[in-house]
Amino acid sequence: MQSRCYKIENLNGLHARPAAELLQTARTHGCSLLVKIDAGWQEAGLMKLLTLGMGEGTLLEIGVEGGAEELCLVKLGKIFERGNNKFDS
Repeated sequence: MQSRCYKIENLNGLHARPAAELLQTARTHGCSLLVKIDAGWQEAGLMKLLTLGMGEGTLLEIGVEGGAEELCLVKLGKIFERGNNKFDS
């Protein structure tokens, strides 16, 4: 498993469309998506991501397991880098 910490840049926080894209990106690369909550890792599904209450400026540690982990993390990073540009229209 590999992980990275990402900052939520979207003014609306982590909502359904970007959360779904994160999950789809992980699946495309053969990875399971995990989120670090407190001291442990939990598998991330859409409802789990939405109930975390991740607002703008929040740091989210994401892990990926299986498949092309490094490439998956790069692609996930690109989703976070877009911030407000894609999902608020």
